[in-house]
Amino acid sequence: MHDLDWNALKFILKVAEFGSTAKAARSLGVNATTVMRRITAFEHAFGTVLFRKKQSGYETTLECDALVEQVRRMEDLARTIHDDILHSDLIMRGTISVSTVDSVMISVLGPCFESFARIYPTIDVDISMSTDRVNLNRKDADVAIRATRKPPDNVKAIRLAGLAFCVFGAIDRAEEFRRTSFSDLAWIGPGGALKNAPINEWMKDNIQPKSIRLTADTFQSARALAEAGAGAVILPCCLGDTSPGLTRLSEPLGEMDTELWIMIAADLDQSPRVNLFVEHVQKAVRGQSALLEGKKPRPQTD
Repeated sequence: MHDLDWNALKFILKVAEFGSTAKAARSLGVNATTVMRRITAFEHAFGTVLFRKKQSGYETTLECDALVEQVRRMEDLARTIHDDILHSDLIMRGTISVSTVDSVMISVLGPCFESFARIYPTIDVDISMSTDRVNLNRKDADVAIRATRKPPDNVKAIRLAGLAFCVFGAIDRAEEFRRTSFSDLAWIGPGGALKNAPINEWMKDNIQPKSIRLTADTFQSARALAEAGAGAVILPCCLGDTSPGLTRLSEPLGEMDTELWIMIAADLDQSPRVNLFVEHVQKAVRGQSALLEGKKPRPQTD
């Protein structure tokens, strides 16, 4: 069996259309000799006769008519692929699974995700919030938005902003907290997965274990406890500064500064819909960088 010479089909189709090798050659931008050479080679390879030479030009055989019909069907299919698939919003359909953490979801990403869903209604976004490690190349998610000082080497990672932390306390106990040294305050400490975060190391170095009255395994729950007056807490500035019930008890803790990254699974970094999503998140987070980096504190209450 001979391999089909797909390029030769263009020559055959044009000669069948014009009935002339000269006209076919002009439409293809080649010379007539090339056209006949390619057709003759095709006929020899498949043991068939496609054209009969007559005074009026070239007349197609039955075999040629059958071949031309199939080639035109192929052209129609190729046009459909080009127009209706590759150059349509079909490539913008599907689902993107996103893993993120509660602190940035509540303070920054909620409106960002809403606007993306509104602008691109054919793309679904499946969001999960977890402080657990996520392995993108194991398909835990398509995209992860995480705070880290060094993203994994085996994924595409784009820095979004810095991420700062402060000590916060209930606004209605602000004066009491400010009159008390950190060592004498009641504290809300990290529990669960937060024990692996930099916050835990800072607490070990600066706070006595006996001062930790409650622990929480997410920043969201730690914020709720602090709003209730349970004690001082370390939170990302984006989470503490957006709480009407909290106020800062410290300047940003430089030793805890980290960065917010968006990371994409290696096999999806060329996906049009994923790239649209990443660009949308980058733009939204840039607009909130002051909040994330601790440069937008709530006014202090006297």
